[in-house]
Amino acid sequence: MLDTTRLNDVALTIQQAFNTKEESYVKKAISQLQGIITSTQSVELQPMKLDQFMAEGSLKVDWLWESIIPRGAMFAIIGELKQGKSEFSYQMASAVAKGESFLELPTQKSGVLILAVEEHPNDVRRRLNRIGASGDLYLLCSVKNSPATISHIENFILKHNISLILVDTLSRFWQADEENNNTAANAELQLLLDLCRRSNVSIGLIHHARKGLGELRHRSRGASAILDILDQILFFDKGYSGVETDREIQILGRYQESPRNLLLKFKDGLYEVKSNKWFNR
Repeated sequence: MLDTTRLNDVALTIQQAFNTKEESYVKKAISQLQGIITSTQSVELQPMKLDQFMAEGSLKVDWLWESIIPRGAMFAIIGELKQGKSEFSYQMASAVAKGESFLELPTQKSGVLILAVEEHPNDVRRRLNRIGASGDLYLLCSVKNSPATISHIENFILKHNISLILVDTLSRFWQADEENNNTAANAELQLLLDLCRRSNVSIGLIHHARKGLGELRHRSRGASAILDILDQILFFDKGYSGVETDREIQILGRYQESPRNLLLKFKDGLYEVKSNKWFNR
């Protein structure tokens, strides 16, 4: 917890520096801020014994979307430009908001927040209308990643019982100057991962893939840190069936319960299962 009295002292020192233009006040303000930062970082470590640690949690995965997306996980839906990954993601989010099955797998009904930061708001409206979106689904169309943004989002999701946040797209949401910089990517993603773990909210990042195929771990555009920090990754590609509108999902993640592949068809504006079931291939 920040000490408001000490913050007020810093503000006063900064005002004195502004009024007098004296360097000594600037140095004093810096010293005061360093002291506050140090005090907030001085947290006593409290390791738990094994039996206490095991008793506080569960061995069962709490699935938001059965066998695909756990609660409190950070995942990504990765695909090449204009291949339908946003369409797919919004359909999944709408199913969660309504508590309906998606691709023949059940969801837990929950509030959903979509950060629609790439497309024109009218395009987002047309998609939501097209897929028949309803339920506790909230939209935010102009926002950038920052500690302040995460704080506001956390307050909102706790107030509105949000269990799924969808970021469309990651590259438009974060503020990393260089997409291939692992240090910058880690700093941006850590804010989101901490929110996942604190609030038990699932966060889905829609992200662009590199052109061309290859090993799954090399398909994500940008820093390798993006894949490293994720719990689940859904690679969204053209289907191997040869039909132009078919799509295949391949899953890479931490959970043995998750299937590896699924072939989809696009029918009447919605994605459906084309093969009989999820399968390992």
